[in-house]
Amino acid sequence: MVTGLLALALLMLSWPQLRASFRFLPVDRAIARYWKTATIPSAQLPQLIGTAEAALAIHDNARYWNGVSFLHYLYAIDDNSPSLARRPAFEKSLDAAVEVLKRAPAKPLVWLRLARIRALLEHPPEQVLRALKMSILMGRVEPTLLLSRLQIGYSYMPMMDDDDLLLMRDQTLLTWKLQPREMTNMLTNQPADYSTLRELLADRHPEIMRQIEVRLEQSE
Repeated sequence: MVTGLLALALLMLSWPQLRASFRFLPVDRAIARYWKTATIPSAQLPQLIGTAEAALAIHDNARYWNGVSFLHYLYAIDDNSPSLARRPAFEKSLDAAVEVLKRAPAKPLVWLRLARIRALLEHPPEQVLRALKMSILMGRVEPTLLLSRLQIGYSYMPMMDDDDLLLMRDQTLLTWKLQPREMTNMLTNQPADYSTLRELLADRHPEIMRQIEVRLEQSE
């Protein structure tokens, strides 16, 4: 009898989590496909956002907040989204990202998304840099995040303090070590980043700077 009552109580306690998890399944599948194909059809985004928010209404969970944040971000950058809807979508993505990080701060990708959105919304540079710094500290060697960190960081380098510059220099060296081809393509397509790179490395790492210059010359 006692065992049965305990099992029933445990089931009742876990029921909201089970309902929310079941409701969130289409979002899980869509996001998993996105990481393979880099796309979610525009027409599906509003429905997926509603599904993620419905799961969140059942059970407060960092994973569901992250789904809401990510989907709003994709909606904001989608070429088919109405232009007037993009800023509100960025703001909703930002708010949801903050909720994720309250519950699970060791999320370098979410910190990077927060930095990118703050930059796009033209928030104060110190807010952008704090989120970028946290992304690095929470996952220094994250190959999928390195180039994006450089692209954001280089544009804010004049506002960085010594600690920020140290982190950005470290990320630059890591990116060159792990992704030289991708970094070469970035520098070729964004000449301003090359000027920033020279300022960052030329005096302290001249040998690496020379390697980069040679690679860029070969790619022309």
